Amino acid sequence: MPKRVAESRHYGFLVTPTDEAVSAARRRVVDMVRRWGLDVPEDRMDDLRLLTSEVITNAVVHTGSTCAVCVRWTGVRVRVEVTDAAPNPLRVEDEVLDAESGRGLLLVSALSAAWGTRPDRAGKVVWFEIAPDDAGLRTGPLTDRARPTAAAYRFNSPLLRATA
Repeated sequence: MPKRVAESRHYGFLVTPTDEAVSAARRRVVDMVRRWGLDVPEDRMDDLRLLTSEVITNAVVHTGSTCAVCVRWTGVRVRVEVTDAAPNPLRVEDEVLDAESGRGLLLVSALSAAWGTRPDRAGKVVWFEIAPDDAGLRTGPLTDRARPTAAAYRFNSPLLRATA
């Protein structure tokens, strides 16, 4: 049985639109989850790495600008949110199975316990959740229209500040 961390935890940072920044951001997310002492099996950590790379890469490649990343422990799941400057929503239906690229959301849908997108003053937020155990059964794509908690954005983000 995975160890449960009772209180919610959060960590946020900015990612510049460079290839090196994406891999560094992926490491930061994984390192933070490990520092929280969550008992996440290695196969789920692999999913966390892959999905974090996918959503951050999508944000920086398609906008060409800095994005904000927030990783949270909800008490049940690890949630990663990426806020970018593009207001257009994402849909799995837009992705073509035989294309050389553009299948990232299919991976997010297949490997996450839940995922979704919501509009934001800065553009949009794409998020996914990884469940450390089978208690977090997959729920599929969701439209998350709830306002983000203040705790999710307790970091200095010019991206968010510019749209306030």
